[in-house]
Amino acid sequence: MQKALHTLYRWREHRHDESAWKPELTFTASGGEASDGDYLTKQERRDIREASLEYGTIPNYNSYTPAERDRYKAYLASRFTIPKDAVGLEHRERANGWKIPSLVATSLDTGLRPIEVERAVVNWVDTNACVLRIAREQSSKGNDAWAPVISARIAELLERWLAQREAIEAYDSTDTLWITTKGNPYTSRSLSYLMNQLCEIAGIDTANRQVT
Repeated sequence: MQKALHTLYRWREHRHDESAWKPELTFTASGGEASDGDYLTKQERRDIREASLEYGTIPNYNSYTPAERDRYKAYLASRFTIPKDAVGLEHRERANGWKIPSLVATSLDTGLRPIEVERAVVNWVDTNACVLRIAREQSSKGNDAWAPVISARIAELLERWLAQREAIEAYDSTDTLWITTKGNPYTSRSLSYLMNQLCEIAGIDTANRQVT
């Protein structure tokens, strides 16, 4: 397995002028030691992507009864830490937005680490070329710059998020690609909380697992 991966990455290094691959894990015939976390299966990854589209969404506002509108306004006020009477269209759109789907899909597609999600900025994103352009000083991959390829589907999600992001006042003073509802970059802790929420929506049992 590892020999095949070395061959693949040597070809990518030559064909696409990429950095040489330095594996962080090695494979052994006996299976080796367990990694620090339990990786999602292929099906679980699909389920998490679907859950990210559902996460935090609310029904069409016009379909609410007065009592439901009041309840959802209270929910949004709590979610965005604002007074209930300050809840408006912007907050309803943000609740049904593209931030979480783009964050989740990009991370799953490229293998971004929590520190890279935290460091991610707008100018990393090149949707025309379908890559993220991560500068050497912002990468966690040693001393090398990194330009992971993204699919056209991920590029479209990021385009939608970037368009929505421009309309959100909380992003006016930062070029951070994704921030929490409290206005902070995502950290390992907040990403772990998000993953647990997505697993719950997706029906993925995380008991005795450290899902990554």
